[in-house]
Amino acid sequence: MAIRIRTLGTLEVSRDGEELNELLSQRLRCALLLCLAMDGPITRDELLPLLWPDRSEDRARHSLSQALYGLRQELGSDWLRARGDHLSVSEEVVVDVLSVRDAMDRGAFDEALAQYRGPFLAGVHLVGGNEFENWMDRWRDRLRRWHRQARKEAVGAHRAAGRREAALSQAREWVEEEPLDDEAQHILIELLGEAGHRSEALRQYERYTELLASELDVEPLEQTRALLARIREGAGGEAGGDRVAGTPPSEPPAAVPMGQWTEEQLARELSPQLEIVRPLGRGAMASVFLAREPALGRLVAVKVLRPELSEDTTSRLRFEREARSAARISHPNVVTIYYAGALSSGAPYIVMEYIHGRTLSEHAAATGGLDADEVRRIVAEVAAGLAAAHERHVVHRDVRPANVLIEAPTGKALLSDFGVAAILTTGEDTGPRLTRSGEIVGNPMYVSPEQFAGARGTEQADIYSLGMLWYEILVGEGRANPLAVAQLRGANKRITDVRSDVDHATDALVERCLSARPELRPTAQDVSNELKKEPTPRASIPTARPEPPPYGGFLGALLERRVFQTIGAYLAGSWLTIEAMDLLTEAPILDVPWFPLVLVTLLVGLPVVTVIAWFHGKKGPQSVPRLEVWILGSLALVWLVAVLVLLSGS
Repeated sequence: MAIRIRTLGTLEVSRDGEELNELLSQRLRCALLLCLAMDGPITRDELLPLLWPDRSEDRARHSLSQALYGLRQELGSDWLRARGDHLSVSEEVVVDVLSVRDAMDRGAFDEALAQYRGPFLAGVHLVGGNEFENWMDRWRDRLRRWHRQARKEAVGAHRAAGRREAALSQAREWVEEEPLDDEAQHILIELLGEAGHRSEALRQYERYTELLASELDVEPLEQTRALLARIREGAGGEAGGDRVAGTPPSEPPAAVPMGQWTEEQLARELSPQLEIVRPLGRGAMASVFLAREPALGRLVAVKVLRPELSEDTTSRLRFEREARSAARISHPNVVTIYYAGALSSGAPYIVMEYIHGRTLSEHAAATGGLDADEVRRIVAEVAAGLAAAHERHVVHRDVRPANVLIEAPTGKALLSDFGVAAILTTGEDTGPRLTRSGEIVGNPMYVSPEQFAGARGTEQADIYSLGMLWYEILVGEGRANPLAVAQLRGANKRITDVRSDVDHATDALVERCLSARPELRPTAQDVSNELKKEPTPRASIPTARPEPPPYGGFLGALLERRVFQTIGAYLAGSWLTIEAMDLLTEAPILDVPWFPLVLVTLLVGLPVVTVIAWFHGKKGPQSVPRLEVWILGSLALVWLVAVLVLLSGS
């Protein structure tokens, strides 16, 4: 007796060539048969939550016994093997999925491809419940990986044997099945170039580029762009000719090492919640991959700590702190963290918002420099993101152009990579301190002077780093470092001396951000608010000394300080005061001795008012010099002596 189960494409079960349609109507029995055939030997305890997750253990065991009895009635008693609590099927039960696996193990890749007649259980719903759905998703993911590997190996085998047309046929089928697969597209374009089909290779690249832009909003990988450049230059082979002698095939995108993680490894670990699409980049601590969340239909970026750092406690804790730090912040100019997790090896990962674009440093290099208005907008947005972080007591500690992302469709700037962030002491952070005394974190080019001196980074250290970023983007790559800034300042060079489109107010604000004294630096919110104002046109700001008054010399100075107007107003007020005192004395309301006291006060008050007008008559705020204090003190002493003399004579 032979029982064959077909799961690839349409679900079919047959015995000795006869289809068992009645069994197909019993969904739970079909699901049980699949689990036993594909995962056996399997225990009863493992089957219960898969097939009867909502029932109590006793009821689930009873249902399992009934389902096994029904299958025996349908298929006979020889197909089932039971050893203790483990259940499995006999060799007479053949499943096409396992035949694909056996062909892969034998290296018969063409045979494996021939058996792959469609997706696993396409459109089939057997059992309600997430556990069985996850079981199907895991098998679908395995089959996708087997099928992809079979396509790649088959193309490679035909290519190595010189069967170019067969390799091209396999590559075309691969791209037709997986049009967003970077490696499949790369290999097809290269094979077309090798076969001399240069025009078709260029058209394939254009179709691929348009598909990536519409589906993923990304560009082809660097390796594929370099391949296209070689094909355009003629290195892809002449018509009907081979590749240039001695030139090996270019490395396809999947062969590029991303730390030590590969797409296949992460696909096995993160499926079915995430589908890895392609690598995005790698840094000193982590690799970043583009992924898709099938449940929500959105693209995300997955950042995974590099495997060699996973066993380092400090590196792992810093990476995990990045997730906690950034998750505290919700702002349009900060990359959103969705959630975090850990791989089976213990390596942590972060799932975050995917930003289609490039870093600020890449953006500036690609555009050949940014105009002052664009720099102003970008810095304002970065400062707004920093202000949101500081409001949550999070210090970034690594503000630099490489950690600012510029979104391609909108040009919006977003602050990312809180990998070395610190949470200030607020009573909320209970984690261990990860920075040893005297340790400098962040890029030394952007670190503040107080951090170099051993102080712990604060919000004001972030402002200094923001100033360095600002300075670098304005004056050009390679000049933004403490030594260059010191040299420019020592030579009395300002940004306005280098850039004619930068106004003096912006120049002054950059200087405040780069102040050696943290208390003199503005806050991130101050910077954001200031930059949101309309900039003052540089031409409207006077750069020369103001024009002198119409009259030169001492007379001009008196007019500039409005001394004559002040004395005139004082004399008018004094005359009114004397007239009032005269009337009050004749009434009689006041005694006669009061009159000389008021007169002396008015006489001494005349030079007092003159001195005040001289020192403070100009428009705008004025300081109080020591000479003014000395003169006014002397006049006060003269008035006091005169009053005492008058009182003693009376």
